[in-house]
Amino acid sequence: PSPLKSAYKSFIYNTVFGFNQKKPKYQFLGGSENLFSKSNLLRNSKTQIVNTGSFDYVESITEDQKKILNKDYFVFIDDMYESHPDYNTILIDSSYYFKTLNKILKTYETKYNIECIISLHPRSTITRAKLFNFRVIENSTKNLIKHSKFTVVHFSTAINFSIIYNKPIIQIDFDLSYKSNYYTGISKTFSEETNSNYLLESKGFENTSLNLDIINKEKYLSYKNKYLYFDSENSVVKYVDYFRTLWKKI
Repeated sequence: PSPLKSAYKSFIYNTVFGFNQKKPKYQFLGGSENLFSKSNLLRNSKTQIVNTGSFDYVESITEDQKKILNKDYFVFIDDMYESHPDYNTILIDSSYYFKTLNKILKTYETKYNIECIISLHPRSTITRAKLFNFRVIENSTKNLIKHSKFTVVHFSTAINFSIIYNKPIIQIDFDLSYKSNYYTGISKTFSEETNSNYLLESKGFENTSLNLDIINKEKYLSYKNKYLYFDSENSVVKYVDYFRTLWKKI
């Protein structure tokens, strides 16, 4: 982009979104695409850029991941779709949501003869957890995804682990009017980027061509390169070394 266009974008972004603030000394970026994202509006010429793996990527290969369930299962990644505390509005009626979702997940249990495990959102309540008709496990999303046969999700940042561990993905999306256009847009974009299975309520969540045996390795790798790591061989070393250096300076 031209200098004028970049300056204009920076001005608009800072004015509208209130990011006209002190710029950091260090900025850690994972993925080649992030080098050209709005992140560059949150730094100045003195900011030192560290090209490293995303937090999800670094975490996935620096921690022991022994199985916590000794059986086959698929995992639903709960993102509090119907009642996330960050939403300014209710996207969908809770009763309808859980009735429909439980029916879908039960269908997959029967069709694939495998148990459904719910990876509960960390901000969910125990009362809400009881609305699922399946076994619920807390604080183990990464582990559950790594050892699952496939994952089911609306859209959650935890979906990165499905990509990292090369797990087939089923995305299910409700028809929620204009209130969810942004949310749906992200889901569709992710599906296109990874060639995941994308099911819509308006089509009865039906897809006779679901492929849960293989993934599109080329697209998964592209997603990792674009959004999760910049230098796959050295990113973790850079990440750890930089924080060790910074810690010594504090």
